[in-house]
Amino acid sequence: MSNLLIGFDDLSSFPVDQQKILVKHFIGPFVFLEGGFKSINRNIWVLPSDDYVDCDQPEMFYKDSEDEDDSKGRKAYETFKPYWSLNRNILKVPMDETKLDKFEFLFLCALVFWDFGLSNQTEDSIAKCQKLKTSILEELSSYEKSNFRGDASYRVAQIVIILQAVQRSFDLLSETLEVSLLYDIFEHHSSLFDTIPK
Repeated sequence: MSNLLIGFDDLSSFPVDQQKILVKHFIGPFVFLEGGFKSINRNIWVLPSDDYVDCDQPEMFYKDSEDEDDSKGRKAYETFKPYWSLNRNILKVPMDETKLDKFEFLFLCALVFWDFGLSNQTEDSIAKCQKLKTSILEELSSYEKSNFRGDASYRVAQIVIILQAVQRSFDLLSETLEVSLLYDIFEHHSSLFDTIPK
């Protein structure tokens, strides 16, 4: 993560408290974006720990070889089954169809990072983020005009839609966290839940 943040030169022009806000709100969506990117055209979903969930058999992720009747694993799978189904439809399928290249992935990372309208963000920080996002979108548009065979504006729209999918999937996981705590099955997803800002 620190290697990625080095690439955001403009971050040093923000006050430390504003830097922390940006980083805090970047980590969770970035994990989903990276997981989706690593999973493109593979029938798995790569987790932050580099473990993975088989998209055809997500229940296998929950199997506990030390638990004879595997009741907690079955309960976890039943609780998270709707999440995996929705995550596949919301994020996995669109990312597979879009087939981002590495540069497009990095453009998306930058767009996610320079978010604005966040809680406790100052007006100055919002203005800087808006300016940076506009600049990134212009660069993305220029990149697509040079590299995409077809309608470059359509390609930019396809890529930007991924941002909405990332946020929807992240929000879905946040809701699932509450359910997992209620049913005492948190440990089955701790590597995912660690990405959610507290």
